[in-house]
Parts: sequence; structure tokens; C-alpha cells
Amino acid sequence: MEKENNNNRLIKGLWSLTGLKSSDYIRMAKQIHPDLTGSRLRGLMSGTANSNYRPATNHDVFQCIVVVSHWVGIDSVIVETVSDSAVETLLDEVDRLIANADTDGLTNQERVKKAVGKLF
Repeated sequence: MEKENNNNRLIKGLWSLTGLKSSDYIRMAKQIHPDLTGSRLRGLMSGTANSNYRPATNHDVFQCIVVVSHWVGIDSVIVETVSDSAVETLLDEVDRLIANADTDGLTNQERVKKAVGKLF
């Protein structure tokens, strides 16, 4: 069985922080990135056991960051690419934010801002 990569984990983590239904997230992503398909996005957000699972690239992570940044009102234009080290840094922060979501007193938007703020 294929092991889920950090890019997929980060995409799912950022989506999870938004609290949006997958259909709402996909609709928003397609408005921002018209070239994306719902099938591709669902594949990126699926687990490895799912037949439509797709390994995510750094470019997929970049597109996700643009989407969640738009959702919280952060200008993501200054982010041009996402490196492997940035993915690891963001993933650590997202994992921490998800683990503490019940006790941190932050809204979903505040959590997303805090996570993507690590890039800026």
C-alpha cells in the first residue's frame, strides 16, 4: 500500500482547519483555479486506500495555500512556490493546531491564518 506523502497530509490538514465541507472547498478551489477538477481535488483529499487517491505535488500544496489564504482574506500573491522544507514546517504547525483545536479558543479562520502565516 502506498504511504501518504506530506503534501497530501498538509492539503487535508489545511482543509480540515477550514471546517468546510469538501464540496464547498472544491467549489471555492475551482473558482480560484479554474483548471482544477473536482475529481483531482477529491483524489488529493482522499486516503491512500481510496481508489481515487492521488499523490500531491508541491504545486498542489501551493494551490491549496492560495485557496485557504483567499478564504481567510490573506493576500497569497507573495507566495510563488512551496518548498519541501516549507511543507514540513507548515505540516508541523497544522498538526499542532488540529491537536489543540478543542482547547486553543481560536476560530477556524484564525487557525488557518496562523498556519499559513508561517510562510509569510
